Amino acid sequence: MSNSYTNTTTIASRLALVEADLSYADVDLLQAAIDWASDFIDDWCHRVFSANHATRYYTRHDVDPCDSHLLYLGEDLVRIDAVSNGDTTNITGAEYVLEPRNADAENRPYYALRLLSTSAFVWPTDGYVQVSGLWGYSSAPDAVIVGCCLRLAEYHYRSKAPQTSTTLFDGSLQKELPQGFPTDVLTVLDQRKRLAS
Repeated sequence: MSNSYTNTTTIASRLALVEADLSYADVDLLQAAIDWASDFIDDWCHRVFSANHATRYYTRHDVDPCDSHLLYLGEDLVRIDAVSNGDTTNITGAEYVLEPRNADAENRPYYALRLLSTSAFVWPTDGYVQVSGLWGYSSAPDAVIVGCCLRLAEYHYRSKAPQTSTTLFDGSLQKELPQGFPTDVLTVLDQRKRLAS
């Protein structure tokens, strides 16, 4: 499911287009540019900047091998709704904390769940720990992400067949970017990139 980090009204205004004068095809092109830009941001940063409700399932392999109380979530978590142990019993909020502990104050997502010393994960055959909540970097994209999306969507909407490309290195991957690509956006997005775990 694609996340849209802006809307056609905003991008039309940025491009100095009068939305009432646009055909359905024009609006579809604007939405396609927004979707492309939003997907580019997600792919570049290895995370999503809006949140969706979901339940995720974990096995004993998701627990830190040096700390049997620390479960790595593998995805950004904005808010937790419920946790059940491998034997389907509920794990209450009084039995765990989320890491990092100061995520709310710093407006960052959680990445792990730590059981308190009085509790333990249970791993019966075919059992999974289930974590339900709001998953993503934030509940909605902030101004930085919206701005990056607008820049990328504008580039995508205006772009013609490029004649040259720019080589960038992203970790171990070499990427070719077309002429005119707003590479300054990548510098901003790098500050939000999810590090490999």
